[in-house]
Amino acid sequence: MTSTICSQLSGYSDILLTAVPPGHATRGMLTEIHKAGMRAASLTRQLLAFSRKQMLEYMLLDLNAVVADSGKMFMRLVGEDIDLVTVLDPALGKVKTDLGQMNKS
Repeated sequence: MTSTICSQLSGYSDILLTAVPPGHATRGMLTEIHKAGMRAASLTRQLLAFSRKQMLEYMLLDLNAVVADSGKMFMRLVGEDIDLVTVLDPALGKVKTDLGQMNKS
């Protein structure tokens, strides 16, 4: 049931993103809603894999993108009075891993 809700959230946000032109004031918020739905789906997969020993879904991931996305989430959590600095390496290659496993802490 939870994965269905995550899929609906991602699907509806995709539809809205296609309807809202680039540069529109709400586009950034819609993008964040879409990302939250994707993170929720990833967490659901991770929990199911842990509880049922399901196979993980491996894919090639850009670690710079994973760190940059995580940084955006951390900035919302820590507040604007704290500076968060990330140092990304443009020469860093991709890794084959499960996104849910990369996001767990």
